[in-house]
Amino acid sequence: MSQTVYVTGHRNPDTDSICSSLSYAALKRALGMNAVAARLGKVNRETAFILSHFEVDPPELLASVRGQVEDITLEEIKPLSPSTALQTALEALYAEKSGPLPVADADGRLAGLVSAGDIAALALTYLSGGEADGTAAGLRQKFQGLPVSDAMRTSGYDVLHPADYISDARATLEADSAGRVPVVDETGSYLGFCTLALLETYRRKQVILVDHSERTQTVDGLDEADLLEIIDHHRIGDIQTPGPIYFRNEPVGCSATIVTKLYDENGVVPEPKIAGLLCSAILSDTVKFKSPTCTPVDKATALRLADIAGIDIDGYAKQMFEAGASLEGMSPDEIIHNDYKEYIISGKKLGISQVTMATLSSFAGYREPVLFRSAEMLEQEGYAAVMVIVTAILDEQTEVLFKETEPGLVALAFGDTKDDCSFLMEGVVSRKKQIVPRLTRALS
Repeated sequence: MSQTVYVTGHRNPDTDSICSSLSYAALKRALGMNAVAARLGKVNRETAFILSHFEVDPPELLASVRGQVEDITLEEIKPLSPSTALQTALEALYAEKSGPLPVADADGRLAGLVSAGDIAALALTYLSGGEADGTAAGLRQKFQGLPVSDAMRTSGYDVLHPADYISDARATLEADSAGRVPVVDETGSYLGFCTLALLETYRRKQVILVDHSERTQTVDGLDEADLLEIIDHHRIGDIQTPGPIYFRNEPVGCSATIVTKLYDENGVVPEPKIAGLLCSAILSDTVKFKSPTCTPVDKATALRLADIAGIDIDGYAKQMFEAGASLEGMSPDEIIHNDYKEYIISGKKLGISQVTMATLSSFAGYREPVLFRSAEMLEQEGYAAVMVIVTAILDEQTEVLFKETEPGLVALAFGDTKDDCSFLMEGVVSRKKQIVPRLTRALS
């Protein structure tokens, strides 16, 4: 099978990030690519409702795409058995000429390592113990027939694991006198040897990004992977590549709209559950077509997808938003990071969260704890400002809560605020089109 390609959205994934990853990975598989949808965080409640409704499993959680030992073709050295005679072990050592040999038990687990030095040390002990039968030939024969388990080391050596990162493996190998370390899996089974030279041959993971192109929002270790494509509808971020890639960026309200276009362009009709995911993403990102980011293309695409998925948009969207609006049992930190993005604007680190509620009054009980946590984030994580955009769908109103390290920073973009931590905005539902651009212009 060809190499796996991970299709992933941004950190703290929203509905578009998850649904577009799943849908684009499905398209890529239909076109022959071994694509797997991934996510960079917890699935929020709105998205969980969608996945359950269409009976789709969430993408796999992807911690990093840094190079790992599992990305290397290991040096295959056949292990000895603990019962292997020392003479046979010595012959194998001379044949390999590459350092210690592995010794594995009947189940394949690494039992120890043995080198010519280990056997020589045992020989000295054996001779000094007077274990002779009266002749040098007899002593030698008896020693050569001893099991290798008598000479092998069972501790005092390093091992690597498939999940170990290349940078960590390099430090281990550089500290090893032979520059050659055995690799075992989580059960202790012997897999092969890794060397410093092999580290340079690791197979880079392959990645496609959807719904973002900002370095602060993307997967850990991207510089150690091959980025193949970006599909996005936000501002062009700061991710750079060493060569040209397929980059699709359009001024529409949702990445899923672009993904649907790609289905059309490739002559592939999405199956009903995929159409349902794509439609849900558009409804979520455009707040059922109320967001200023929504274009006629978004709406027409969502209506067409709804027909394929067999859903009534009005009734379904109501259920979807109700599921997402529930904050019951969530901590202030979970509320903030439920739909959260980080930006670097003119060297300033900004965190912007978006919370969708039925009414502003339904958020009243969470307001002060969220502000307190926002203030903590300024100190603990080095933000210039943390903003929480609370959008009330029924009120058609938005309250922006904020904490800042430099008084007046937020006011530069939005004018006088109601107080030192909040202000109201009419008709604001889009972080991408109504919040980030004003901050970018004010701070540039």
